Amino acid sequence: MAFLAICSNAGWIMVFKVVSKASPVYVAKMWTSSARHSEDVNAALDTTSTYVGHYKNGLVLSSNWTKFNPKEVRVALYKNNVEVHYLKFIADKDHVEWFRPKNLISSSWKDLSKDTHPMKKFAVKPNDNLSQRSFEISKDYDGCSGDLGWLLITTKENNPCDFEKYYNLSIIYSNQETVSFYGRLGK
Repeated sequence: MAFLAICSNAGWIMVFKVVSKASPVYVAKMWTSSARHSEDVNAALDTTSTYVGHYKNGLVLSSNWTKFNPKEVRVALYKNNVEVHYLKFIADKDHVEWFRPKNLISSSWKDLSKDTHPMKKFAVKPNDNLSQRSFEISKDYDGCSGDLGWLLITTKENNPCDFEKYYNLSIIYSNQETVSFYGRLGK
């Protein structure tokens, strides 16, 4: 499960939640769309996996992002209701541009910072005609066996690699303190 929270003068607010196996499956499209998800469902705000569905607050719509003017964005990855990794960003420009290496403030991965080089992909919606990957942070992109990175939200459909075909929606991340080959990670 992945959570995204934004910080304003009022404190942290959970604005987005992605749950493995839930739908819709193409998360980048869901993030950039004008649709809200489960905003009126209180159970969707639960940080456990009891509510198997995504959540998207209207604050993150492109038309509201600059009005709300968040200061920071925090992405947290959870497994079995325990936070396993996090990333913190400066909330820059719009609801997509904040997810860039230059805006990375801190990370629980010891080898990931705004100065990490080389970095092959770091985007909400990577420019890749072969896949429907979302929120990808990859160091190397060299065929399925050579995909090396920290975070990848991916779908079973329209993706070439076997490690992406485990569930309809998978949140794949390095469960180490450093970068890992995606194909060698447990699901």
